[in-house]
Amino acid sequence: LAWMIIPLRLNLHYNGFNYHSWQLFIAIIGIPTFIMSLVLMRYPESPKFLLSRGRNREALEVLKEIYAANTGKNKSEYPVMKISSTSHNKFIVG
Repeated sequence: LAWMIIPLRLNLHYNGFNYHSWQLFIAIIGIPTFIMSLVLMRYPESPKFLLSRGRNREALEVLKEIYAANTGKNKSEYPVMKISSTSHNKFIVG
């Protein structure tokens, strides 16, 4: 892609700025990163993370969404009704 864009003789002048082909290349390769950042913002936190923070109801909802996406069934058909974390993170300093 760089070999196609950077050698172009592009020199645009707009609002007091000069734009060159290498700047166009940087803008084009930044587009997938921008799109993926928008997609990743829609992902929920992992159930393990939510459980470690004591957010059990939210963890169960995420598991229900995963169940529905993987099986094609309704979230209400998820067989687990309640979830809890029995172990807490312990930090040992020493």
